[in-house]
Order: sequence, then C-alpha cells, then structure tokens
Amino acid sequence: MMLLVLSLIGFIACFYKLKSLTIIYAILLACVVAAQLVGGTLVFVFKEDVVNELSNGFLNNMPAYGSNKAYTSAIDAIQTELMCCGVNSYTDWLKSVKIPPQSCCKTPGCITIIPAEIYTEGCADRLRDVLTQSAAVSISVAVIFALIQITGVIAAFILGCCRQSRSAQYVQI
Repeated sequence: MMLLVLSLIGFIACFYKLKSLTIIYAILLACVVAAQLVGGTLVFVFKEDVVNELSNGFLNNMPAYGSNKAYTSAIDAIQTELMCCGVNSYTDWLKSVKIPPQSCCKTPGCITIIPAEIYTEGCADRLRDVLTQSAAVSISVAVIFALIQITGVIAAFILGCCRQSRSAQYVQI
C-alpha cells in the first residue's frame, strides 16, 4: 500500500510538474531504499538467530502436534518441503509425541518408527542449508532492485532540483 501511495505521489509530481512534490517523492523513495537495504542486511546478519527462534518455537510446540490443526499443517508442510524430520533430528519427535508424523516419511504411508523409511536430518539444519544456498541469489536480486531504485531517486532529485516552478513558466505582459 505504501509503495502504491509513493508511486502516486511520483506520478502526480511529474504530471503536474510540481518541484516540491518531486523532491518529497525523491526523499521518500530514498527512505524506502534505505529501509530495504537495512532489512536485507539484518536478515543476512541475524540468519542464525532466525533459525534458532524457529527451532525453539518448533520444539516448544511439538506436543501440540495433532491437537492444533493450523500448527499440524504448518509442521507437515515444513517437513515435507524441506525433507526433514524434527528440529535437530527425528528423535525430537520420540521425546515429545513418541512417534514421528507421516510428514517425516520418505514415501507416503511409511512406518515412521523405522529410521530407514523417514528423513533423519533435522529441519533446523535443512533450513540453514536452504538459507545459505539461496543467499547468493537473494543478494544478487536485491542489489539489482536497489540499483534500479537508486537510479529512480537520482532521477527524481535531478527533476526536482532542475525543474522550474509552474509560476516561473509564465511571463507577465
């Protein structure tokens, strides 16, 4: 929603050739770019904290598996997508609910008490691997978008600073 309003401000500023609104647009766009860069940096720096918090939440809520439908479907989706079981390993399930769920199965309908038929690697390690593998692509895409946005900020500042005000366009006779 904020980007829609920001785009509308930029459009109005350019369409009506409003110098002050163009400068306001450039400043707001620069703030958005800065916020995106800070957010991206924080995610990269605190990646391990994110994994730890998710792991703690997973471990603390394992006993609710099966009784809380939303939690159960979220855990099943995570374990199926990441091909993992438990937080650190499948033994986390043995400590809490005594048997790993079907989402730990390598093939549908397996017997979850047989380690050869289930994923044994924990979801924390798999999540860490996925975040590390996708970091290079994410950073590249973020840098490209940041460069495009910075170009927009520079263009808006140039328009705002070099444009004559509407009243200066008219010559008094």
